[in-house]
Amino acid sequence: SDSHESHACLIINGQLKAAAAEERFSRLKSDMGYPKKAIEAVLETSKIEPKDIDFVAFAGQKGSILHRLVKPNALMKVKDWIKQCHEYWGPVLLENKPLTPMFDFEMFKELRGAEIYQDPYYLYVKNTEGVTLSNKDDLLESARLYAIKEHLGVDKSKVKFYRHEDCHKAYGIFSSPKKLDSSVILTLEGGGDDSSATFSTFKNFEFKEHWKSNEVNIGRLYRYVTLILGMLPAQHEYKVMGLAPYGTEYHGKISKDFFMTLTKVNNTEIINTNRVKDLYFSIKDALEGQRFDGIAWGLQEYTEEILTQWAENCIKATDLKNLVISGGVGQNIKASKTLIDKTSLNYLWSGPICGDGSLGIGAAWLALSELTSEKNIHGIETIYLGKEYSSEYIRNTLHQNKINQKFILVDSPDTNKIAEWINSGKICARFSGKMEFGQRALGNRSILADPRKIESVERVNNKIKY
Repeated sequence: SDSHESHACLIINGQLKAAAAEERFSRLKSDMGYPKKAIEAVLETSKIEPKDIDFVAFAGQKGSILHRLVKPNALMKVKDWIKQCHEYWGPVLLENKPLTPMFDFEMFKELRGAEIYQDPYYLYVKNTEGVTLSNKDDLLESARLYAIKEHLGVDKSKVKFYRHEDCHKAYGIFSSPKKLDSSVILTLEGGGDDSSATFSTFKNFEFKEHWKSNEVNIGRLYRYVTLILGMLPAQHEYKVMGLAPYGTEYHGKISKDFFMTLTKVNNTEIINTNRVKDLYFSIKDALEGQRFDGIAWGLQEYTEEILTQWAENCIKATDLKNLVISGGVGQNIKASKTLIDKTSLNYLWSGPICGDGSLGIGAAWLALSELTSEKNIHGIETIYLGKEYSSEYIRNTLHQNKINQKFILVDSPDTNKIAEWINSGKICARFSGKMEFGQRALGNRSILADPRKIESVERVNNKIKY
């Protein structure tokens, strides 16, 4: 996947053997674009040569090459997002000015610096006669084929592209620890190839989409509320979700009432009831002067009400009690809890990293499903899918960087020993085994401290993170 949170994975004989996000190697949070380092990492981890590759699956059939060159979700600061609203989206959507995506690209391309000129997608445009960045039709697909050919020598006959939303669905179904013979599948996000929300079913190993819309703004509302509250869109939405419980109806009713004017559920569809031209300025104008925690509370309450009503209607319409939710909004764990409490479902699954950070796995499973039977798709058997380093490698690295005197390196400490350290007030930095896939530290690359002691928060934040 070359979307934001770009990544690569490798499937061998039906098993997901390796997966890694580009950001882990580039050190750029939410990195975008062709994931060269991640591809090399999964090949190295699995001891696979490029000549051994049977099939390459790309997530997404549509998309802007300009978006991947600028990497806005990774490089733009809050001030840049605000500038984009005022100088690009505002004029285009509110004033009908004929500004093009190329104008937006020129405004922010300097964020990449000289690095942009080595990007494989940029090199494709530079090296291909008659192709320019403003020539949008099929440009991304051609650039991807060029990049994979130049990097790995894989011929275009082995490359296939899968719809963004379908990758979300496949990931949601096949990542479930419970083997699902049938399920309702909902995707909900800022936007995919052609929609921001879909309602589908999965039966007899077949996906059937019943409804889609690109006008459902729940994911986009989170993006711009995040910005209005002074945080980074596409990175800090989880902080808005975490802020919501600090709000109350007293401070959040006005915000919730505004959000509720935008959308309603009609049977198994979500429809717009207030077609605002621009979300950023509309939210800003409507909620100016409202408390930050009230805004977060109102958005979360609105999201939970709409999602719960929509999910319940889809469950009743299909008489299917399994529910899979995928896409960025699927990562709203508070909403997932509400779905469990307030709908008639029997089973809910929202896979780990179910936003764009797992699209590549969904694409790989779609490719595999075309080549094999359902029985050969093994799903996610572990989330520890990245690189692993030997004790000798670690010791040499510490020695080469002249920091080996500051640490006592303990080889494979057992669980009880680590628990003793944490219980005695020590902070444990654990680097062991395979790297976790996704943006969460799940024990193998983690800072561990005692959550029962309030001083742990200050020690971790002030002495280690800062």
